[in-house]
Amino acid sequence: MRLDHPVGARLRFRLDVNPTKKIVTVPKKARTSPDQRGRHGRRVPVPSTEESLREWLDFRAAAGGFRVESLSLILPGYVYANKTREPGKGHRLRSCRYEGVLQVTDAGAFRKTLASGIGPAKAYGFGLLSVAPC
Repeated sequence: MRLDHPVGARLRFRLDVNPTKKIVTVPKKARTSPDQRGRHGRRVPVPSTEESLREWLDFRAAAGGFRVESLSLILPGYVYANKTREPGKGHRLRSCRYEGVLQVTDAGAFRKTLASGIGPAKAYGFGLLSVAPC
């Protein structure tokens, strides 16, 4: 796998993710007891509107060293996961597939993104950024 894409490189991409955001359940100033320390909030799915899903990707792209030039596909859906394989113990995860063209803006950050993935739920197969030359 090639990880050394220069700044300005244009690449086709495919990305399956679990688009979520954290909502604060205990405000930082109100964290008084020891069991509340380090509590950041809980994850909730991003609304499955095209605008919300695009904003989620743009935010992650900026931190990941690239920008999205065009999107040919935004496909929201669900993935059903049962890691224990016991009947009735599975759960449903929000998913979204993105396909389009991106441009590298920061080669170091993009290299790290390719190696480590994007977003949560990587244990369920989400977050792999697949790229190919245009």
